[in-house]
Order: sequence, then C-alpha cells, then structure tokens
Amino acid sequence: FHSINNKENGYFIIEYAGKKIGLIHGKNNDFEKRTSEGGIFIWDKEYIKTLVPSLASLILDDYTFLITNFNATYAKVLSSNDPVIEYNKLMGYVPCEPQTNDKGVQWMILTRENYIKRMKLLRKSIANATGDGEPLTAKDFDFSDDSPEEIELLYKGLPPDIQQTIDG
Repeated sequence: FHSINNKENGYFIIEYAGKKIGLIHGKNNDFEKRTSEGGIFIWDKEYIKTLVPSLASLILDDYTFLITNFNATYAKVLSSNDPVIEYNKLMGYVPCEPQTNDKGVQWMILTRENYIKRMKLLRKSIANATGDGEPLTAKDFDFSDDSPEEIELLYKGLPPDIQQTIDG
C-alpha cells in the first residue's frame, strides 16, 4: 500500500457508519499540468446506490480542485458500464480523448470550470440530505494519526502553493 499511496497517488478507504465500504483514489497526479485520474470502487453493495459514493467523490474533487488547485481530473470507465458513465456525467464529467491505448474504455474529464458549475447545484442537494453543503478546506484535515514517515511520503515535496494551503 505504501508503494502506491504517495504524493503522486492518493488512495483512501471510504468508511461510513464505522464500516469500510469502498476505496477512492486520485492517481497519476501531474503537478506541472495540474491533472490527475480519479476512481472509486464500492465493494459493499448496500451502499452502491446511495448518496455515500457521491459524497466521497465530492470530497476527493474538492481536494483536487480546491486544495491542490488542479485544472482537470480524468476517469476511465468501461464503455459497457452505462450506470457509471451516467454517474460521472451527473458529477460534471464529459467524454474526452483517450489518455491511454486501453480497449473498451471511455475516458472522461472533469475540468475545474465544469466542477465549479456542477457543484453549486449538487451542494444544495447535499446540504438538504446531510445538513452540510460546505466545500472542503484545509481546516478539515487532521494529520494527528499520521506518522512522521507518512507525512514525509505523502506531503513532502508538494508544490509550494499546495503545501501552503495544507499547512494553513
């Protein structure tokens, strides 16, 4: 896990109501182009068609666009997976040029501009459902359970503007 969870690739367990239900990631972070590739996997079928995956996606997208100040994030979806393609469209993604030569996949992109437009609408719904529609800020981070080694691996060497945002 430590070999893939680093500043270029962030992998996070989705925990809801004390239960680990899935994984979400932002990988292949390119700090020069300010792009990444996101993905989510919910293994607990009880939560697939709930608000929880959308909340996890929103948190990761907030981090991507509001904390790291990225320009775009990509998603790679099986071309036959219509529900996930529709889910990504709901989140603001649009089809784009393939980023790799993978067969049978649809690449999609969420730009900062589309994200900001879409999130204005989604935050109202989220606030109605959860009571909290506020965007993620650096104040929402808690590093108290991270070891010095984890801090070094995950945060040292980030671009200065991102480091400043995280440091508050």
